[in-house]
Amino acid sequence: MISKEQIEQLSQLIQNVNPDKHYWFFRTMGGHFYDEFVSMGFIAIGYDDILMKDLKDLPEQDYMARAFIKIRLHELKNEMTDSQIAKAAGQIVKFYKELHIGDIIVAPDRQSRKFAIGVIASDMYEDSSKHGETECPFVKRRSVKWIKEVWRLELDAKAILAFGNQQTMSSIDDYADYIDRKMDQLYTKGDASYLVLRVNQDKELSWEDFMFIGELGAFFKEFSKEIELGADLSRIKMKINVQSPGDILLMIPDGGGWILVIVLLILMVIRGGKSHININSNGLDAGVEAEDMGDTLRKVLEAISDFRDRNVERSLLIKRNLENMDIEQPKDTQNVILLDESETIALPPSLSESEDSTEHDELPELPQK
Repeated sequence: MISKEQIEQLSQLIQNVNPDKHYWFFRTMGGHFYDEFVSMGFIAIGYDDILMKDLKDLPEQDYMARAFIKIRLHELKNEMTDSQIAKAAGQIVKFYKELHIGDIIVAPDRQSRKFAIGVIASDMYEDSSKHGETECPFVKRRSVKWIKEVWRLELDAKAILAFGNQQTMSSIDDYADYIDRKMDQLYTKGDASYLVLRVNQDKELSWEDFMFIGELGAFFKEFSKEIELGADLSRIKMKINVQSPGDILLMIPDGGGWILVIVLLILMVIRGGKSHININSNGLDAGVEAEDMGDTLRKVLEAISDFRDRNVERSLLIKRNLENMDIEQPKDTQNVILLDESETIALPPSLSESEDSTEHDELPELPQK
């Protein structure tokens, strides 16, 4: 039997997102520098007459810091208008003082067809080396660890609104939720945990396509009852924003993240394939060893697999709906369960839809896409 303590250990495998970090939209000179920014791992800002030596003694107050930069720009750039100088001063102060390591950067390519999402990885530095004619010449830079690229059509329409600002750099903190769900599929932020199910189907979805939600809930309740989890699914809140493609967002408050881990593992076992789970001992709390976590995961996966094999009809219905909606199976489960090549756990194989079972009635055909 799996203990409640072992199940609750699973919450420690969820990616933790800092609720205090900030989110920035950073333009790439009409996309001209996009490829270089992404391939070389940095962002940069112009106004190269203002260097580190001019910035290291800036006043603490932003308005005074901007006034200081304005005076310096007036001295160096007499051809700039007052409006241009004010705009430049604001961007320089933001880049130097307001961006912090761990903040999120979203950068658009040419015509904003796709966006790179990354994490600021350094304080501002100068790169005064000679740059080629097609390379970014700006010397004031910050290192960025780029996490992923997403196409415009993958983003929520509300998130797209955040990217209409024409400034070189602008705050998009109000749209953080939309960015978070594109960076991670299973994460905790503040007092809540989230599971994102990404629907990649670009055709119209039918009512029946969403049947898996109710069937998944029933599967979980019966599984929970059988192994005495005592999980309360009424705590899970759901948002569905499926515009083909789109997201189904599950949220649970106050330390209930382990329930979402179980939901994800159920989906992965039912979906089948070649998925595996990797454990990173560095990501665990000091009180839990990677070996113990591996043993817990094996027991949970075996229990889910055994329960699936005794609930073929419901499992196949869920599986068909997942495939009809093209709900994304994490391509690399290390984005959900932290990576360590020393500990790998294969998921149990999925039942074949052609497998005959004398214990269940034949599953009705679902509409084909």
